[in-house]
Amino acid sequence: MGKDRNEFRRLNLGDASFLNGAGLPRVLTLDGSGQVVQDNAGPFAKIDLDDVIVFPALVNSHDHLEFNHYPALGDPPYEDIDQWAHDVHDRYSSVVSRTEAIPVELRRLWGMLKNMAWGVTALMDHGEPHDSSSYELPVRTIQPFRFVHRADSCWAWLGARYKRGKGPLVFHIGEGSSDKVARRSARFLRLASANGPLIGVHGISLQADDARYLDALVWCPASNQFLFGRTADVASLKGETEILFGTDASISANGSIWDHLRIARADGGLSDVELLNSVTTTAIRVWGLTNFSDMVIAKRNHADPWKSLFQITPADICAVIAQNRLALMSEEFYDEIAPESWDDTYKAIKIGAAKQRVYCPASSLLSNLASLEDAPLTLQ
Repeated sequence: MGKDRNEFRRLNLGDASFLNGAGLPRVLTLDGSGQVVQDNAGPFAKIDLDDVIVFPALVNSHDHLEFNHYPALGDPPYEDIDQWAHDVHDRYSSVVSRTEAIPVELRRLWGMLKNMAWGVTALMDHGEPHDSSSYELPVRTIQPFRFVHRADSCWAWLGARYKRGKGPLVFHIGEGSSDKVARRSARFLRLASANGPLIGVHGISLQADDARYLDALVWCPASNQFLFGRTADVASLKGETEILFGTDASISANGSIWDHLRIARADGGLSDVELLNSVTTTAIRVWGLTNFSDMVIAKRNHADPWKSLFQITPADICAVIAQNRLALMSEEFYDEIAPESWDDTYKAIKIGAAKQRVYCPASSLLSNLASLEDAPLTLQ
């Protein structure tokens, strides 16, 4: 359809296929700025969307935003994270220096943008909490939480015991295959168990008896497989704790969250339903994300909606609704539904093969990101 003079858009999703979508609306009305509204007084253009799948927006439960401007580094497999870190600093010091010279706010912005381009609208940025409001993106970073970087260092349990603040204690654990990592991780969980709730990340070396101390484990199979050649045994661990899903950063894992989900699916430790839950309903509940009605509309490329889901690439995402706003659209979707008033609100970007429109009022930061040498995106 061509441009319509009416500012309001009513998206009819009545014939779409919904996955985990019991609480998601079947009709969305958008005003002239792309905001979701409950009622509108003026006329609207009605758009029927039937050949699509709809599901809750994704929750990435483990990322390091400032490390997403790196390529995957290393010559794996490694026994533990120390061995990898030493190797990276020894062999890739020029890459580290060049990347660390990029302002950290631009590296974090890129991490947030790439997550939103995948359909992620809430994420756990693992590190000391920082204010993300200046980016003006409708993506929430999960807070509050208490942070311990690693549970398998010598005295991590003692630091965790006196860690003050609100929210769950979040930490890397069992990140490697060595006996030392396994022993220290098990000891940490026993000694820190009264300091809960506890949310561990990775858990490669964990046994089922260890996992019972955790309120949740964040599984990062793509990162684990790249660095260590193995990942957590979620088939046994899921009987003792909740399983969430994370990507880690690009420094340890190539590809989008959808590539990572396909790796997880091939592992077979979670069913399709459990895997989708790990990035949607389970994550929403575990992190206590209130008033979370974010959603993704994606192309349906297979008669079976579940097969279509696990074939998704970022180019297949039609629209992301976040915090009651149309946050991101494919260029094709934008051309089909956007009134002229949106032209000043949504910035045209290209990330890899995906051409998208993103709601990003902080255009100066976006321009600065796009102007970097070897910039990860272009402004169209």
